[in-house]
Amino acid sequence: MDESVPGDGMDRLEPDDTNLKQAFQQMETQAAALQAARASGDQSAFDQALTALRRAQVTFLRELNKFPADTARFLAERQGDLLDGVALDALAELSPDGTPDTPTPDPSDKE
Repeated sequence: MDESVPGDGMDRLEPDDTNLKQAFQQMETQAAALQAARASGDQSAFDQALTALRRAQVTFLRELNKFPADTARFLAERQGDLLDGVALDALAELSPDGTPDTPTPDPSDKE
């Protein structure tokens, strides 16, 4: 057998930013749903969000294990989006309606 040809156990797929993005967005969405369910005390919604979060984590970790460099690049770009305010911070505090809580500006911080 020619060793230059990958065997059956080798992954022949190319890295796919779409899979990374979808899994990451699903993790963010479910993290927000977990917070909202916890705040409302809805155990059923919490369990559903937790199951969906775990599925998304498995998908993301598979991509990470297959393509660590591409995953690192994706995460660096995602962190940049978060810092630029383009992306949702899934770990930020949520308001009672489940949307990100926007802090009220402090009047003493006038320029």
